[in-house]
Amino acid sequence: MSTADTKLDRRSLLVVSLLVVLGLISQGQKAQVKSDFEQLSWLVGTWRGESEKATSYESWERIGDRKMKGSGFRVVKGDTVFSEILRLELVGDKVFYIADVEHNRREVAFRLVKVNRSEAQFENLLHDFPKRIVYLRKPSGDLHVYIEGEARKENRVDFHFKRVE
Repeated sequence: MSTADTKLDRRSLLVVSLLVVLGLISQGQKAQVKSDFEQLSWLVGTWRGESEKATSYESWERIGDRKMKGSGFRVVKGDTVFSEILRLELVGDKVFYIADVEHNRREVAFRLVKVNRSEAQFENLLHDFPKRIVYLRKPSGDLHVYIEGEARKENRVDFHFKRVE
């Protein structure tokens, strides 16, 4: 075997090794994203929030391995004053919160940027408002959701829910 053949074999071995390592990293990333999506399962159910002005509801259900569908609405004096259709979806290697709200021309997607067993934070910094949607599971099991604008706490709106189902 010539020196050129030995160099070629070493290069081939290096390329194959690199491809295997990249494949393992990619599989690890996919497993992490799926794990991130799985960590959102605590949202499943129906939630109700009461304030002086309105009663708000939000519900989530699991639809397969890569999607959850949800809805939210607010009632004031017996009239529904706001409603939205929601999805949590695993798209490629990212998790998105997708909101379909009447006052927007099309759905708005927010990317999951932080998740654990008690918090999920979604962002779309290009959207006018909100730019951030945060779900917090309290130790009591209650749900605290807030939406906010550009600067943290700017135009922040808080919702407090209790599980009803």
